[in-house]
Amino acid sequence: MATRLTGADKREERRRRVASGDMAAPADSGYGIQGRAIPIEEKPHKTPPAPVAPTSQERVSSFGEALWRFFCSVRLAMTLIALIVIATLIGTLLIQMPPELQGDPASRTMWVKGLAPRFGDFTGIMYDLSLFNLFTSWWFKLLLLVLTLNIVVCTLNRFPKMWKQSTQTRMDVGPNFFTHGEYTATIALPVAPAAAEQQLAGVLKRRHLSVRLRQPIAAGKDQAATGAYAVYADRFRYMPLGTYLNHVGIVLIFIGAIWGTLLGNSIKIVDFAVPEGGDRAVGYDTNLMVHSNGFTEVDYPDGRPADYYSDIVLYENGKQVAQQRIRVNEPLEYKGILFHQAFFGNAADIKVTDDASGALVYQSSVSLAYRSQMYGPNNPMGSFSLANGAIQVDVVEPAGPGDPSLRPGQVGLAMYRVTDDHQLWRETLSQNQSVRQGGLTFTFLRERQFSGLQVVRDHGVTVIFIAVACILTGLALVFYFPSRRLWARVESDAGGAIIHLKGQAPRRADLAREMMRIAEHLKAGGATIHAESPAIIEQRELFAEMGG
Repeated sequence: MATRLTGADKREERRRRVASGDMAAPADSGYGIQGRAIPIEEKPHKTPPAPVAPTSQERVSSFGEALWRFFCSVRLAMTLIALIVIATLIGTLLIQMPPELQGDPASRTMWVKGLAPRFGDFTGIMYDLSLFNLFTSWWFKLLLLVLTLNIVVCTLNRFPKMWKQSTQTRMDVGPNFFTHGEYTATIALPVAPAAAEQQLAGVLKRRHLSVRLRQPIAAGKDQAATGAYAVYADRFRYMPLGTYLNHVGIVLIFIGAIWGTLLGNSIKIVDFAVPEGGDRAVGYDTNLMVHSNGFTEVDYPDGRPADYYSDIVLYENGKQVAQQRIRVNEPLEYKGILFHQAFFGNAADIKVTDDASGALVYQSSVSLAYRSQMYGPNNPMGSFSLANGAIQVDVVEPAGPGDPSLRPGQVGLAMYRVTDDHQLWRETLSQNQSVRQGGLTFTFLRERQFSGLQVVRDHGVTVIFIAVACILTGLALVFYFPSRRLWARVESDAGGAIIHLKGQAPRRADLAREMMRIAEHLKAGGATIHAESPAIIEQRELFAEMGG
């Protein structure tokens, strides 16, 4: 008779057979019949299938899903926001290049060289990294663009769930739903459930809630539902979607901020100075020329300016297209370009002639609308170019009657070689006085006033106005019209009906007070309040303390 093996012996025997490769059970293992082993049929060895390369369609789908998940990442949003904040801080702390210089290579080079005493050998590196024109740099716009995509994708990804919550709220709930929650109450009425349900619906409507469900609860779904009713009501159910208006507004702000630079046709000249009787080209491929017929300043008795305006004429390709008297808040507009009166000051009429031929090299009014530490922080100065931009001549005006370097009626002239910023000469001239330098004669003819304008064309302004409207509307909808949802279960009770209430809403919706009011309305109709959640009790006590 075969000896039966214990459980431990069986496990040890199984491990031995697995190790040796013999998968048949032994004759005395207890697995056989009448001491004979039951052979185990060996299954044919199957070669694992070779891996199949994904199709091009599957690769595209997988890449698209990975890209979508990447832009849905909240971590990406936080990283981008942190980088933009850091970049904005750097752009605020570092001096930024005036917009009008960015299109002039010579002026741009001289401006950057003027920063060398402050930043030393790092000046060139900082310029190459666009730290002096940070807010128009390609990498800053790229950060804004990626953040915009991140917000758009996150919004699209979450919108279906939010829309479902607003439009497909669960109304069919069981009795356990009312046993927990921040806003719950139990109220008894000495009437039948049908009458209690009608009374509750009337109270909800008087409290300006929309009753969307009033129906008996089928006994097949709820064993305790005999004679019971389900009621659902809400208010401002679509208002949580207002948060998406905020998202749209943020995206539009980014789009508006980079719209003009992406199109490449924005204009922002903050110190466009035009001397009286003089002309100045707008540039930016507009073929526009501004001519000033005159500048007028009206002062108060104490000398403060009461009003100032300019009479300007606008030419396009040599043909007059507009004429207007402009003030600070009364700009001239032409083809989306605004010409605002912004400031005023003095200009110097300078004439340059060639000594050998007597030919006129340059004659114009130089607007003294700038300041430079090189000549003193209070000395107005301007400049003009000669030799196709290779030479720059600075014109400097006295800082005031007490200026030790220049007397009233005088100007200082200084000539520089643009390539190495080397000063060639410097002279002081009185009115109608001339000086000869380098085969040229420079003459200071007279002083006159100039009109300082701001010339702006920004297609993103309209987009930003729309963005601000979206954000303000979204905030108003979310914070001033919070969504409120209320479920009720009306069922029979000894001598009448019992109402179980449960509400859901953000804290700012003050739902505790709303449910307290509903309970008071029902109480006035003969109801008895059996139980209320702590939030409603606290609201009731606060209301009593205030003498309500």
